[in-house]
Amino acid sequence: MNYTGLIVLIILNIPVYILFGKLFFKSRDDFGEAVAMILTPEIVAVFQGDFWNRWWVGSKMMMWLLLCFATVYFEYIKIGKITGWW
Repeated sequence: MNYTGLIVLIILNIPVYILFGKLFFKSRDDFGEAVAMILTPEIVAVFQGDFWNRWWVGSKMMMWLLLCFATVYFEYIKIGKITGWW
């Protein structure tokens, strides 16, 4: 496994991550709220009565992360097959 190629792909895909973020989140504040909600325990959300909103925001965050990881993974596999590097 070529870690250098993987790191280069991760860095070169930063504009793609930003584009995906704009698709899922309205603004940077919305993204920051999503990160804060992910880091807060679920039991706190239940007592605050904010469980379903937190669930929706968490689902958007997980879909965004999955899309970012999948992009790098498939690029890594495709470039490796084309070039024969890895």
